[in-house]
Amino acid sequence: MNENKIDNIKTHLEFLGYVVTSEINDKENKFLLAKSSLKPNLVLWFGHKDEERTWVRFQSGWNGVKIVDAIAQFKKINEINRNLAVAKLTVDYNDGSLDFYSTYMGEYNKKVFGDFIDLFINGVQQTMGSDEFQKLFNAKS
Repeated sequence: MNENKIDNIKTHLEFLGYVVTSEINDKENKFLLAKSSLKPNLVLWFGHKDEERTWVRFQSGWNGVKIVDAIAQFKKINEINRNLAVAKLTVDYNDGSLDFYSTYMGEYNKKVFGDFIDLFINGVQQTMGSDEFQKLFNAKS
C-alpha cells in the first residue's frame, strides 16, 4: 500500500477523532495504532505492497475475558457474528483476549471507507455496550 493511501486513511481517522499514536514498519507491512477516548482503539495492519492486492485489517479488542459459561459464550459469539455487518468477533481463552476484526480491501475511497469504518465501530460499540455481553464475558467497554 503506498504512502498516499496510508496518509488518506490516517487523515480520515483523525477526522473521526482518532489520534494515530504509533507507526511500525517491517519489510512487508505497516502497522498503525489509532486511539480515541470515545471510540474503540484500533490497530490497522496494511498488507501487500502489490497495488492490486492492498488491504487494511482493523482490529479492536480487550483483555480479561474469563470462561464463565463456555457454551453460552460460544453461542453468543455465533449470534454476534451473524449480526455484525463487517466485523467478526473472536475470543482467545488462553490469553483472555477478545478481538473484533475486519478487512477493508482495495483502493481508498472516502465514502466507501467512511461507511466501512462506521459499520465496524458501531458494531463494536453496540456489542460491547450490551449488559448481557459484558456480564457474560466480563468485558468492559
